[in-house]
Amino acid sequence: MIRKLIILSFLTIFIFKISLAQDSWINFSPFFIQSWTYSNNYIWAGTETGVVQWNINTGEYIKHTTADGLAYNNVISTAVDGQGNTWAFTQNRKLCKFDGIKWSIYDLPNEFPDKSVNTIYVDSIGYKWFGTNGGGAARFDNSNWAYYEREKDSYVSAVNSITIDKEGNKWFATNAGVFKFDGKRWTFYSGSVYYNANTVIIDSDGNMWFGGADGVSKFDGTNWTEYEIDQVGGWEINVIIQDSEGNIWAGSVVGLFKLEDKNWTYYARFGSDITSAVTDKDGNIWFGRRRAPLWKFDGANWTIHPRPEVFIYNQLITIAVDSEGNIWAGTDIGVGKYDGINWTIYNTSDGLVSNYVMSIAVDSEDNIWFGTDRGVSKFDGTNWTNYSISNGLADNYIKAIAVDSDGNKWFGHQYSGNVVSKFDGSNWEKLKIVKSLTDNYVFSIVRDKDGCIWFGTGGGVSEFDGAGWNLYTTDDGLADNTVYSIVVDKK
Repeated sequence: MIRKLIILSFLTIFIFKISLAQDSWINFSPFFIQSWTYSNNYIWAGTETGVVQWNINTGEYIKHTTADGLAYNNVISTAVDGQGNTWAFTQNRKLCKFDGIKWSIYDLPNEFPDKSVNTIYVDSIGYKWFGTNGGGAARFDNSNWAYYEREKDSYVSAVNSITIDKEGNKWFATNAGVFKFDGKRWTFYSGSVYYNANTVIIDSDGNMWFGGADGVSKFDGTNWTEYEIDQVGGWEINVIIQDSEGNIWAGSVVGLFKLEDKNWTYYARFGSDITSAVTDKDGNIWFGRRRAPLWKFDGANWTIHPRPEVFIYNQLITIAVDSEGNIWAGTDIGVGKYDGINWTIYNTSDGLVSNYVMSIAVDSEDNIWFGTDRGVSKFDGTNWTNYSISNGLADNYIKAIAVDSDGNKWFGHQYSGNVVSKFDGSNWEKLKIVKSLTDNYVFSIVRDKDGCIWFGTGGGVSEFDGAGWNLYTTDDGLADNTVYSIVVDKK
């Protein structure tokens, strides 16, 4: 039986299952959460491949994409208005509204200030406020647009977060500090306010809280109070939220902090990069990270909630298919195997040498080989065997793997110059790619029907026929000397 191996190497990749008989595609897409909002037991997450509506009570989810009426699948910002409509801003400058049944699309005017929207806020009368990355703020009253820019309104260009107080004042956390807009005048607060303000909330007493590059500031309407988070360097605050007891929580690039009696308590269990937080109708706080489950805090206890399957992969790097038709996906957080129905996840706790998997190959005995940033792992379906430079590898950073007709495994490295590693099952051999430019990374390896091994490098394509080397570069007609991927066709 001829065993077919498909390897695709991209920074971010989509897996497609093709049914030729039905001429249809089934999409299994990686989801990187770019924004989220909570409403009526649902978290609405804007991702690079659509909007995910997740029921936090049942764990069930619905994916909304262009097939359902969304204007574009790359969703930058989300919000829910007072009527229960969900609003999504997409990367192609479209504003989309979901009323529970269908999506409606609103084209942005040509004068809309910036295509990149950092945040959306819906006020009490249903107006939508947009903070852009380079063009100030915009307001949509469901019919007309208004714009607030620095040149016209003494307003700063990049708006990261928006909220509105009980007097109707709009507060903007921006890259230059804090701005308040009372409908006629702008007031700029600097000095004691931290530069690069990322987030703003209003607590139950009406105080304004701002998180920024260096810590947290509170404004009571008259005075500013600064709270520096010096535990483990707790700077760069991404999100602030208040719990049902009135405590202030701050999520930062280095973890989660709680303010108690003017002191910060650090919660090391959460790791780093807390990016989001919401409060549900029961007063529970949900904390999100980029590459982790969600945590729920009910005021006394913590509960871990794994994200839906569509949230598992933040970055798919490589894919291979074994002889049984299983899809193996290498990611930056481990390996996933998809058997057509279910995913099985493998990581370092199972025996993988590293969770950052950059290449995968399947040998004639159905062993799966994984190239990582810390060496090579072989999985026979039950046991894991790991190899590193101590075993004979030229370098532990494995960008490419191929298996030749004799069962030899070839490994391409990024940091070993133009040296590749060959393993015959017992012995390791380091081969220098001669007739090649010096200090070239090896990005890809493939074997042709004659048994020659082809290497895509940073200095051209090198061919090894078992005895000698041939080099092909732009001088021979190659489009560019940096070759990331190679495939052999039927000819």
